[in-house]
Amino acid sequence: MHHYVAEWFYAPEGGITMFASDTDYLDIETPPSPHNGTQVKVYLIPLEPGQVFWSPRHRVHGYFNRDKVDRRLK
Repeated sequence: MHHYVAEWFYAPEGGITMFASDTDYLDIETPPSPHNGTQVKVYLIPLEPGQVFWSPRHRVHGYFNRDKVDRRLK
């Protein structure tokens, strides 16, 4: 999660799965946590070759390589 920038991810070969929340976490001092009851639901978005993913600031996001083949992510 970033509080100051949004991010774009480009998967030229696909094979990458993004995960992202649809909830903004505006307080940098209070990140989502199961310990304080603010855990977040995330959605999985598989990227196909040539697809782009955008994550706005203040949201939980990340990625993983779903088929364990080396893939570029820009």
